[in-house]
Amino acid sequence: MSKASDCVDISTLLLKLESYGIRDNQLSLLTDYLNNRRQKVVLDIDGMQYYSDEELVRRGVPQESIFRPLLFIVYINDLPTVISQLRSSKFSVGMIEYADDINAVITSHTMTSAIPISKNIANGI
Repeated sequence: MSKASDCVDISTLLLKLESYGIRDNQLSLLTDYLNNRRQKVVLDIDGMQYYSDEELVRRGVPQESIFRPLLFIVYINDLPTVISQLRSSKFSVGMIEYADDINAVITSHTMTSAIPISKNIANGI
């Protein structure tokens, strides 16, 4: 299980920030802050340390950042709108939110019709 804020698509987040009026130097600062981050894994086994190769971080906001909760809220802020646009006589969709815990509840007559809706919700974020 991963933290929801580790799954944030950085390009999408930057577009959403821009749509809220973050531009110019502020957007450039956030772009630099979120992009080109690298990480590696360090294992300590019996006093010996083993290091993985460094990899570019392509998703998520920096851990331990005071901006992490705010950036995640910006990222999911339009989720209720996305879900409300998914209406049909074949299914209904509801949403339950608490902090960064989000559950979409899909009621459908068949599993076949529920699966594409769940994918649309996931892609709509």
